[in-house]
Amino acid sequence: MTKFYQYILKLSFIFALGSLLMFPSSGLKAQEITGLSDWNLFIDPGHSQTENMGLFGYSEAEKVLRVAWDLRDYFFDLTDIDTVFLARHTDQDYISLEGRVDLANELGSDFYYSIHSDAGPSHVNSTLMLYGGWKSNGELVEKTPEGGADYGAILDWDLTSAMRIDRRGNFADRVFYQGNVHHHENQWPFLYVNRVTNMASLLSEAGFHTNPGQQMLNLNREWKTLEALSAFRSFLEWHDIDRPAIGVATGIIKDIETGLALNDVTVTIGDHVYVTDGWESLFNQYSNNPDQLRNGFYFIEGLEPLETVEVVFEKEGYETLV
Repeated sequence: MTKFYQYILKLSFIFALGSLLMFPSSGLKAQEITGLSDWNLFIDPGHSQTENMGLFGYSEAEKVLRVAWDLRDYFFDLTDIDTVFLARHTDQDYISLEGRVDLANELGSDFYYSIHSDAGPSHVNSTLMLYGGWKSNGELVEKTPEGGADYGAILDWDLTSAMRIDRRGNFADRVFYQGNVHHHENQWPFLYVNRVTNMASLLSEAGFHTNPGQQMLNLNREWKTLEALSAFRSFLEWHDIDRPAIGVATGIIKDIETGLALNDVTVTIGDHVYVTDGWESLFNQYSNNPDQLRNGFYFIEGLEPLETVEVVFEKEGYETLV
């Protein structure tokens, strides 16, 4: 029988003697995290409806909306946050760039977070953070109110680590688009969402929806949860709030001979079970070829940190790995 192996995406666990050892990391307990009762967040899932279509007929707009839903839920379920606003709530909503920025300003939001993914050559895949800023006589200047640069610096490393892809870094937007010159002629942010908003702001690019491997992961529902969890963790750190321990296991299961991700693998960790995506469960919505799409991704949360549990990987035609 063929063997398979797993590639770890998050350093939240290690294997030893067939068991899974959970260690405290950050983020997810069913308890209230305090310190945000006087703070509110405006989440802008970039674009609308099915704009910025990516590979396999799945758009950037659809993907980032689901990241926004999960990020909102993490705040509401786990913290004492005052309010979380969404620029749009459904795939049918259409709101212009001007409309979403105007709404955030009217609401008096404390932070504007714009969620995106990127497009480019099929072999490229990386994260990018852009806050409002420019160069003035050799000095880097951030828009006021400040905060986007510091949050971007945290999310830059956390999201890149969670996704296990390349990173381009955390940039002042005018520096990124117009170069790291001594002095920019225009002394204001380059991106509209940074330039016109009246609060601290950041735009993030979580990988490329034109990269086949990344886009196959983007199709997975819990992949969006992983991205939201990273943004949530990063906001807690930005607020200097201790991030509680979590028990989350994520990874990608691959065939040891071909290196291809595997569909329909049953992952059992303790009493938690996750089945990786397959043709019948997901991919038939995006391709007519049953063998085209695969991601092998699993996401299991609700595990108890420091608990030792049995881990089992099962798939028809493969040796069971315990």
